[in-house]
Amino acid sequence: MLDKVKVDILLFLLEQNGYVTIKDLEKKFHISNRTVRYYLDDIDYWLKINGYISVTRAPRRGIILDIDGKEGASLKKRLLSNKKDMTYNLSPEERQQIIIFYLLKAEEIVNLADLAEITKVSEATISNDLNNVGNWFQKYNIELNRKKGVGLSLQGSEKDMRQAIAANLRTMATKEKEYSSYNINNQIGILEKWFPELDLIFIRDQIVFAENYLEIKFSDDEFINLLTHIALAIERIKLDKDIVMDKDSLNKLNGKEEYKVACHVSKKLSEEFNISMPEDEIGYITLHLVAAKVSKVSNNEKYFGGDEKLSGLIDEMVKEVEKILKIRFMEEYPLKRDLYIHLKPAIARIKYGKSLENPLLSQIKSQYKDVYLACEKASSILAKEYNIEINEHEISYITMHFGSSIEIQNISDSIMVNVNVILICASGIGTSKLLYAQLVSCFTSFQVVDILSYQEALEYDNYENIDLIISTIPLDFQPKPTIMVTPLLSAEDIELLSKYLMIIDKKTVNYNNSLLIMEILQTVSKHCQIENIEGLQMDLISLFNDINKLSNINTNYQISKGILSKENIQIHEKCDNWQEAIRKAAWPLVNQGSIDEIYIENIIKRFDDYGPYMVIAPGIALPHASTDEGVYDTQISIMTLKEPIVFNHPSNDPVHTVIVLAARDNYSHIETLNRIIDVLSIKDNVDLLRNSTNAEEILNLINSQGGI
Repeated sequence: MLDKVKVDILLFLLEQNGYVTIKDLEKKFHISNRTVRYYLDDIDYWLKINGYISVTRAPRRGIILDIDGKEGASLKKRLLSNKKDMTYNLSPEERQQIIIFYLLKAEEIVNLADLAEITKVSEATISNDLNNVGNWFQKYNIELNRKKGVGLSLQGSEKDMRQAIAANLRTMATKEKEYSSYNINNQIGILEKWFPELDLIFIRDQIVFAENYLEIKFSDDEFINLLTHIALAIERIKLDKDIVMDKDSLNKLNGKEEYKVACHVSKKLSEEFNISMPEDEIGYITLHLVAAKVSKVSNNEKYFGGDEKLSGLIDEMVKEVEKILKIRFMEEYPLKRDLYIHLKPAIARIKYGKSLENPLLSQIKSQYKDVYLACEKASSILAKEYNIEINEHEISYITMHFGSSIEIQNISDSIMVNVNVILICASGIGTSKLLYAQLVSCFTSFQVVDILSYQEALEYDNYENIDLIISTIPLDFQPKPTIMVTPLLSAEDIELLSKYLMIIDKKTVNYNNSLLIMEILQTVSKHCQIENIEGLQMDLISLFNDINKLSNINTNYQISKGILSKENIQIHEKCDNWQEAIRKAAWPLVNQGSIDEIYIENIIKRFDDYGPYMVIAPGIALPHASTDEGVYDTQISIMTLKEPIVFNHPSNDPVHTVIVLAARDNYSHIETLNRIIDVLSIKDNVDLLRNSTNAEEILNLINSQGGI
């Protein structure tokens, strides 16, 4: 049976004119990649048993529900009619999260019947769920007591109970609209479900006071954590659930600047909410202030002069990393400054058992393996001095700082900057600086004007001078074109940003990457079977032509200008379909003896096997096949079409220009593709190709722009 979400997905697919991707559905319905695939399986089964055609899933293209006419109208009417009577069926995970919420919220024993009524399932189902619920509580040292005929209750320390409640609230926040967990005001709306009687705006203002007094800015997620902790503390005090801090820890916190701030804030909270804030509670607020991740510092001199011992240890760490990696950091101050901002609260977190988990841990260890190992060794300097154990998550955060400095150091000073970018990141300074380093090293056109938190972005008043916003989090406001990326740039992120650069016709610096691409292909082929090597080549060439990677691979190889002649250019030809267009475009190469007809058939077979991946840009097809059969000379031919033709590409149809490539060897194959795509990355060149009525004009364009 379909629930409301699956019906909404089905209705959405019915409304589309072409293919949509899994990622489109993830963003549209705020569900994970895996959940989308599970839901599509359920939808397919429902369609099948009800006599409808299944959803088509085409590799490299996406998903389409190819139902039209009366059948489509009938299905839509049926779905809309049934939707009125549908109730949402909770998944086991959602149901268990609700059970956890009610158990933590309860002030007395909870029975199974109540939970069954809330979640609309049987008591037997609830009983099964309690196994997983019990395991969840055990992570926080809380025991779930189950007494037959009585009910359910929790047993654990107040400290552990608060940690569990905070974790549950964070999970609830992520179930809302994605941007809610980064927007303070939206987060307040979520917390009001738990704290309906508290003035959360007042608490927010006290945290802002703390930021101003300490002359720092907390990261968005730490601001929300502080807000949650203080609200939770007030609620628990009202229930006479006081927390206890050991006297030694409390005494160590007493002399800190943050303790003064915590005392002031506690006094204001006591007056506003008519409570008496115990000294232990003040200690815990101090601890949260000391250990919170910082995104910005207002008074550098004051902040960095506060701990000479830490500054000295950071100097030692930098020297250790330089020694292990055999490098020299030319600009040490920004690295040491950012390390200080990160490590000062990090050491406090570790000392008081509040170490963070880095969601990028596995990616950091994989992409920055050598840097991670060097930082692991350097971190022992801190561990020994402070008598603490630094786990892999904290080491990975340190790695992000060193990794970003290394990437920035490799950026050429001769880059022409022409795109002003604002970077929005909810995490701490390490994540944002690493993303900044990747962006400016990959995209030579980007000048990152500022790095902002979500809240700072809301208040930013200079968007008129900004061309693009790049964000690691979803935004519910977009004053300028906005692209969302992952904290560690993925291939999809790079493709998206590259397309933006092509749209605005601002070109990045290009390097000759043919040797590097060949090495990548050879390395990949050692470890796995490449199903479509030409498709992989195309993707790699597009990637390296749209970005300026750190490696500048130089070669003396030059392509002869004789590979394109005027005789190989056909203008405004008429064709009925894509197969005819390929054959006609390639025919001059057959006539001059550069290829056999079998090469043309190989191209068409690749289209049939792998789809229209050779439609490389809107209106441009670049058909080619393997170099091992039917090629006698490296040549290209160009044909423009009188009427554009559909090649069945999900986004780049219809095609107005067909460029056929034949190469005798793999290097010249890649090098020629590289040069062609270089020419086509400029919009004016594409317009000239499409509109020209003169073969000489096209020949001059290709030879002058691409050196072909």
